[in-house]
Amino acid sequence: MAASAVSHVRRQILDEKPLLEVFWLLSESDASKRITGVENLSEILKKKQSNLIKKSDSSCCEEINYSLERLVQGLASSRQGVREGYSSALTHILLEFDCIVVDTVLSAITSKLELKGDKQEIREAAIGQVFAYTCIVRSGILYKNVDVSHMTAVTKALQSLSTRRQYLPEICTQSIAAILAQVDQKFFVDNLLPILRRDLEAGFAKTTPEQFQLLLTCHRCFPATVDRKFLKQFWKTRDLFNSNNFKELKLIVAASSRGQATLHPVCVDILRGIAPKPDSVKVFWQHVVTDFLLKTTTERKHLTFRLAAAALDVVDSQSVGFVLNSHIIIMYMKALADKEHPLALTASQLSEHIVDTVSKCDDENSKPFTIVTTFLSKPGSVNFDMITKTKTISNLMSHMKLSGLQNLVHWLKQLFIDIGSTPNTTVKPLKAASVRKSIASYMAHMVRSQLGDHTLWLDIVQFFTLHGCFTQTQRNVQFGAAPNPTVDSTTQQCLRQFLTAALNKLSSLPPDTKTSDKIRRIHGLAPSGDFWVYHSVMLCQQLKTDTENFQPCVEFSEELTGVWDKMWSSVEALRKKRKKKMSKISESTGLELLFLHIAVQIFLEPKQAMEILEELDQCQTKLSEEKKRKRNRRKTVERVEENDPDWVDVLLDILVNFLSKNSNTMRSVVETVFTMIAPHMTEKSLTTLTDVLLTTANEQIASANHSDSEDDDDDDDD
Repeated sequence: MAASAVSHVRRQILDEKPLLEVFWLLSESDASKRITGVENLSEILKKKQSNLIKKSDSSCCEEINYSLERLVQGLASSRQGVREGYSSALTHILLEFDCIVVDTVLSAITSKLELKGDKQEIREAAIGQVFAYTCIVRSGILYKNVDVSHMTAVTKALQSLSTRRQYLPEICTQSIAAILAQVDQKFFVDNLLPILRRDLEAGFAKTTPEQFQLLLTCHRCFPATVDRKFLKQFWKTRDLFNSNNFKELKLIVAASSRGQATLHPVCVDILRGIAPKPDSVKVFWQHVVTDFLLKTTTERKHLTFRLAAAALDVVDSQSVGFVLNSHIIIMYMKALADKEHPLALTASQLSEHIVDTVSKCDDENSKPFTIVTTFLSKPGSVNFDMITKTKTISNLMSHMKLSGLQNLVHWLKQLFIDIGSTPNTTVKPLKAASVRKSIASYMAHMVRSQLGDHTLWLDIVQFFTLHGCFTQTQRNVQFGAAPNPTVDSTTQQCLRQFLTAALNKLSSLPPDTKTSDKIRRIHGLAPSGDFWVYHSVMLCQQLKTDTENFQPCVEFSEELTGVWDKMWSSVEALRKKRKKKMSKISESTGLELLFLHIAVQIFLEPKQAMEILEELDQCQTKLSEEKKRKRNRRKTVERVEENDPDWVDVLLDILVNFLSKNSNTMRSVVETVFTMIAPHMTEKSLTTLTDVLLTTANEQIASANHSDSEDDDDDDDD
């Protein structure tokens, strides 16, 4: 195309507002706007290029050429967001448009990012060149049609730029390492080894972090060339990660920080090399981290947290304790607890990274369990979240897989039981109540957040029932050793509250829609077909009869025992009836659910629960009489008194009374039971319900009017 024609096309491009606006988006400080800019640029260029292809022209349209030059030139700008946006767009179009060749990009770099002018201009141009060459490498354009001259030119340019500024070697080395990962053995030996030989033969005495990273990359990618013999000749060792070299590795790690906010890639490579051997991890961590980095500057303490984050990604569960040693955990907890601590931000970032690490572990990996229990054990604390004023443990549990949660629950239960004599915790017997509350809160969190499966939730509910409603006096075959020290009344009350909350959550679980059985689609049913609360009450029934090993937290008088026994007989009869008619939801199911939930209330409010159970027993009796009359279809069975209330009226009074209480559990139960008794509502029960609703509505209106009146009075006073 003639120069005049090109000039004319460029003038037309400069008049295209949509294309020019894209470059403003690419330079925005907001990342989402930059992403939009990349997408818009891609769409515009694709449309322009398609018009050229229709004319059987395989060259790039002028819009692509213009964009390529402008993006390369813009990489010299130090304005916030420009380099990020322009480099993203450049990488994208190099990847997307096959008409662009490497020579064109190299030519643009030479002409638009020439190293000339004052120091500031040379500095910005050098940084721009690094970004441009990085875009070439990341886009993969170098490998579409491998050309030796292109590969060597880019490698030499990156190597040269890495010596210009202190902050350039890392990114240049990363790009060279990316090139090395894409070429074969022969290409490396013939073309790249001569360029990199000085770096690869430096030896421990003269090496830099970047040179050592290139050595590790070549050792990994080209083991036939950079082999043990090569290492022995130039590095005086056949194994770079031998413990004899830890002194040199320590210096490389220390030199890699240079005040940067991120961890140098060479540190990650070193950790990967050491990770397969737990004994090496232990020695390395002690020598490099504990005995060196932690005893120097604050900057290197930041480096310690970043090293810990990277190490947890690559080590196995056996080495977690070496990484999260006592020095790290104490410093970590202090930094989390104090937002003004110099390491507070880095500690918070470490927490986020550990959560990410745990979430990526599969179900068979025991690392998440080991990490959590390490935080909960000495020198950490079972009260870790309370001390650090964070939700670190809760967040970690939320990302654990089933097997890890099961192991954690087992570990927490054992700690709860033997809290007074467990050697690996900070807990003393006098602090048992506080620690046990924390243990219970972690287990309650699993149920509340639906972590794990129904077997785990049932295990937790039964644990709360056992130690919240009863005192175990001696070792039992089924439940193991008795708690040491004995669970105090305050802790038992806390456990009962957790039990109520757990049952509330489980009672509100959505029904199983996979089955056609209506009865199985009731809220609050476990997969076994029984109500979740049934398992809790059944355990209470079992423990109540074992007076030799267990004592209930409330005194079971003769009267209360009689009421309980009646309740249990009724529950078993109603349950048996429900099991026979799995496809039918009846009022009997509602009575069963109420009996069970009020039975649990005996351990919270025994007197009131006993009265309600007696009323429920009367309801069941009346209901049985009514059903018997209907079966006989004759009036041989009559009411004792004409004015004797119907069973549904009594039951509705009980339900209305529950609604007045501040209990989410009972409100959920009321909602479920009401749907079951609705078909049996009498005129009296409907009137009662209407009166309650009207009274509630009037009270709300009166309250609102009173509030408005007070606001008006305040305005008058003003």
